[in-house]
Amino acid sequence: MEDFDKLPKMQSWDEKDVLVPTSQLTLQVSKPNYNITFSNREGLQIGALDFNGGAMVFEGNAEESAIVLFDFVAHYFDQRLKDEYQRGYEAAKKENTL
Repeated sequence: MEDFDKLPKMQSWDEKDVLVPTSQLTLQVSKPNYNITFSNREGLQIGALDFNGGAMVFEGNAEESAIVLFDFVAHYFDQRLKDEYQRGYEAAKKENTL
């Protein structure tokens, strides 16, 4: 960037009138991505739920994607049940010692 020294410099963050030539200003606004993707054990994408349009769209192998999704949900649900059981067990143990 040879012309860096030619750019206007900002004196301080509190300065109110800092001008940057519009020819040197580029803004890009990226659109958020609301997709949910499913990948198999090899890391290959096997499906995607696309929420970006007016309706949800699924593309891919529905059967294989469903298996991946339910395995994921089952793992976290199983852990949640174990955590809640442990909390109840600890609370009951504490109550019986009082």
